Amino acid sequence: MRKTIKDKNLFKFAALIIMSFFIISSFPFSAGAAAGDIEVNIGDAYGNMEGVTTIPVNISNIPYNGISSFDFSLEFPSSLHVLDVRSGDVISNSGDFLYSIKGNKINILFSDSKGGENPIKTDGILFYLDVKLESSFTGAVIKPYFNSKINFYDNNLKALKATVNKGTVTFVKDLKVVSSDKIWKVSFNQEISEENINGNYIEVKDSKGEKINCTYRLAEGGMALEILPPKDGYEKFKGYSLKVKQGLLSKRGRGIKRDYDIKFYINK
Repeated sequence: MRKTIKDKNLFKFAALIIMSFFIISSFPFSAGAAAGDIEVNIGDAYGNMEGVTTIPVNISNIPYNGISSFDFSLEFPSSLHVLDVRSGDVISNSGDFLYSIKGNKINILFSDSKGGENPIKTDGILFYLDVKLESSFTGAVIKPYFNSKINFYDNNLKALKATVNKGTVTFVKDLKVVSSDKIWKVSFNQEISEENINGNYIEVKDSKGEKINCTYRLAEGGMALEILPPKDGYEKFKGYSLKVKQGLLSKRGRGIKRDYDIKFYINK
C-alpha cells in the first residue's frame, strides 16, 4: 500500500521539527563522501520501456547508534513517472517511512515513531523506486535536488554527515526481465569448439560495466552454449548485459557472423 504524506501523518514528524530548533546542521549534496560519512546510493540499472522498473536505493556506513530520522529530496526527469516509493529492508516499521511527490521532486522522510526503539541499524536497501517511462527516452538520471538539505540524525539527536549519490536508469526496448538464477542459452548452426569457451569471447557485465564471474558450458552436442549465473545468482533489481563475440569459433574454424548482445533485468 502506498504511504504518502497527509496532514494526519505530520504529527509523526513533530520530534524531527522540534529537534531542528536545537540542532542546526544541514548538509548539502556533495560529489563524494568523506570517510565514515553515511552514503545513500541510487542504483544504476537497465529499465524496461514497456513495464515497471524497480530501482533500489542503498544506504551504507550506518553509525553505531543508528539513524533515528532523516529527510532529503530527489529530482527526476519529466520522462519518468514515479509510481511508488517503498521502504526497504533496513526500515523495520514501514509506517515510519513517508514520501510525497510534487512535480518532478520526491521528498523522502523517516522518523522512528518509537522514540529510538526502531532506528536504522544496518547497511542495506533504504527504499525502492518504482518507475515507468513516460516518453521515448533512453536514459534518465535520478539525483539529489540541489536546493534540498540532507538531514540525518542518530538516536542521541546528533546530526550526522551524509551524501546522496545520483543513479542512472538506461531504458532498453527489448530488455529481458528474468529471475536471478537465469541460465542463458545461445544456439548455433555449427558445433562450437570447447577450447574457445572463455572470457575473451563471452562476457557478462553489470550496468556499471563491471565484469561478472559466470561459467559456461556446451549443450545439445556442442550446438548450443549455456551461460550460467554467478554462484550466488544475479542481484535482484539490477540490470546486466550478455555479449557473445564474433571471435567464437566452430570446430570447423568458422566464426559466428554477428555478436549476440542481450540486455536483461532481474526482478525476482
